[in-house]
Amino acid sequence: MRYLILFLPFFLFAIEPIVKFENIKPYYYPKEKVSIKLKIVLPIKEKIKIIPPKKIEYSIYKKSPFVYYMDLNFSASKDIGDLVIFGTKIYADINLSKKINIIEFTPPKNYSNIVANSLKITNVITSNYNKNYNLVNFNIECKGCDIRNFSLGLKDEKLTPITNTQASYIGLVPKNKTSLTIYYFNLPKQKFQKISIPLNTKEEIISTQIQINPEDKSIFTPINILLIATIIFLTLIFVLSRLYILLIIPFILFIFFIYLIFPKGSMLLQKGTKVQILPTPQSTIIYITKKEQKALVLDRRKNYTKIKIDNKIGWIKND
Repeated sequence: MRYLILFLPFFLFAIEPIVKFENIKPYYYPKEKVSIKLKIVLPIKEKIKIIPPKKIEYSIYKKSPFVYYMDLNFSASKDIGDLVIFGTKIYADINLSKKINIIEFTPPKNYSNIVANSLKITNVITSNYNKNYNLVNFNIECKGCDIRNFSLGLKDEKLTPITNTQASYIGLVPKNKTSLTIYYFNLPKQKFQKISIPLNTKEEIISTQIQINPEDKSIFTPINILLIATIIFLTLIFVLSRLYILLIIPFILFIFFIYLIFPKGSMLLQKGTKVQILPTPQSTIIYITKKEQKALVLDRRKNYTKIKIDNKIGWIKND
C-alpha cells in the first residue's frame, strides 16, 4: 500500500467502503481498452476523494449520500497501479491490476500496439525528407481502442491524438520502402489483422516540404543569415562613406528580417477548424478545435495560414 504513510494519522481507524466492480469482462488482452464502472457504498455519510493511478481516465458522481459511482478507462496491463479512495474516516486502496485477468499473446513484427474492434488508416501522404528517409504521415481511426498506444517504432515518430478514437501519425521510413505493413489485434475476429499502407511520394508535397516540427525556433536559417550578412556589409559601407542614402537598403532589409522572425499577429478560429500538418489538400489532420480558439499566426501563403494553437504547429485553409 503505497499511500500508507500519507494516511497514517487515521489509517488504523479508517472504515473501508464496499467497492463493487460492474461490467467487467472475464479477460482482457494487453493494451486493450478497459471501461468499467465502480459502485462505492459508504458505511457512513462521507464526502470522498480519489487518487487514481497514472494514465487512467475517470469520472465520479454521487448517487446518494452513501453511494458513489465511478467510470474508469485505461489500458489493460499487469502494472496499472492502485486506486485510492479516502475521506475523513474512509480509506480503501484497490490494486486494479489484480481486478482484471490479462491473457498474454505474442504479437507479430510491426505490431501497432492497438487492440480494437476496427482500425482504419486514411489520408496517407509520403514526401521527401532527406537523402535517406521519406516522411510518412496519415490519420488513424479506431473503435473500442486506446489510441494513445499506437506506435510503429519508426524513426522520429510522433502521435498526436485528435479525439479518443482519432489521431495523426508521422514518422520517417527508408527511401527504398514502397509500402508499410502493420498489424493490430482485431477483437471481434480474435486475431491479428494486417493493414498495408502504400508509400507513394507525391511531387506536390516536395515543393512545400517542412520539418516534422514545423516551427523553426532558430533565427539562424540560411535566408536569415544571408539577410544579416547583407545588412552588416551595407552598414559597414555606410560607416566608411558617411552617405546616409546608403542606409535605406539595410533599413528595408532589417524591417523584412523582423517580419520573418516575428509572428504575424493572431486570429480567432471557429469551432471545428481542422489544423493540418502540411499546406496541401490531402495532408494529415493533427488538431480539430472544439470551440472558438485564438491562434498565433506564424506565416501566410496563398491558400493556407501557418498557426500555433495549444502548443501545436500546423496549417489551416484560408477559407
